[in-house]
Amino acid sequence: MELIKKIKSRLDDLLGTIPEHKGDAVGSVLAHLLESDPGLSFARAARASERPGFTRIVRAGIAYYAKPEYKVLNPFKEGGNGVYFVKGCNDDPTGIFFTDAYNVDNMEYSDAIAAYLFAYGIPRDDLVMVPVTFWPKTYERTPENITALRSVGAPLRTRGSDMAAGKDRSKVMSLRLPDKTYRRLHAYGVSRGLSDSAATRELITAGLASDGLSLYSTELGTYLRGVMQPLLEQLDHTLGERNAEQEDRIARVVHRATRASIVAAIAAVEIEKGTFEGLGGVSASDIYAAYDKQAGLMQRGMTLSEARERLSDGKS
Repeated sequence: MELIKKIKSRLDDLLGTIPEHKGDAVGSVLAHLLESDPGLSFARAARASERPGFTRIVRAGIAYYAKPEYKVLNPFKEGGNGVYFVKGCNDDPTGIFFTDAYNVDNMEYSDAIAAYLFAYGIPRDDLVMVPVTFWPKTYERTPENITALRSVGAPLRTRGSDMAAGKDRSKVMSLRLPDKTYRRLHAYGVSRGLSDSAATRELITAGLASDGLSLYSTELGTYLRGVMQPLLEQLDHTLGERNAEQEDRIARVVHRATRASIVAAIAAVEIEKGTFEGLGGVSASDIYAAYDKQAGLMQRGMTLSEARERLSDGKS
């Protein structure tokens, strides 16, 4: 069915057939114009065509952008803030119509259709008026422009939000700052070589990071302390018991080795005393004491010869 409509539209273009409008807005305006001046005649509107580039239109201090083939239907309109596209079907050309505000009344709608008929001819479909701000690329989405558009009641695609999504999934926001706050923001940006927007983003990021740290250091910290503190105390108690048990075990092992070494030393003294006849008159305790002194000096870093020499000189 759609293909049949396209083929019929092409044939009508070739034949120059005048589109019929019965019971719609275009038909009503057209009938009124012909009734007012029977000598009027309107041809079929030319098929929409696109050219590269764009046209810049400034209205109420706001710059809009449109395709170069779009005609301004009422270029001599003075005052007003509204900017609308006057559109038919995809094959119909598009016009631009200035209004007093972003709120079209019946009179402006009729005037826009009449201006379209005189500028392009009779469209293939009924005409509608759509605010140009419905298309994000029709104006620069700066915070200043968005604020200005909001102030004149322009309907943006964001529907009640001051944000609009960009291609990179970023958001454009309008931000109202007191004069003092703006001066501080501007001074911060100048000191770091940043624009006002970049300085705002940096400060917001830093502020959110700080707030996040504060949140986690308080709420999460309190939660972790409440949950982890008993576990840590239990772990500390268990480690203490294990350490005490280990110390006792090491002490017992060392004690057994020490005792065994003492027993071996006493046995060696007794064997030495029985082996050498010259030690018959020397007590075992004196012999042990002499070896103990040598061992003590060796613990201090002396060699065996140095320890014996020192003891033989009577210096220890």
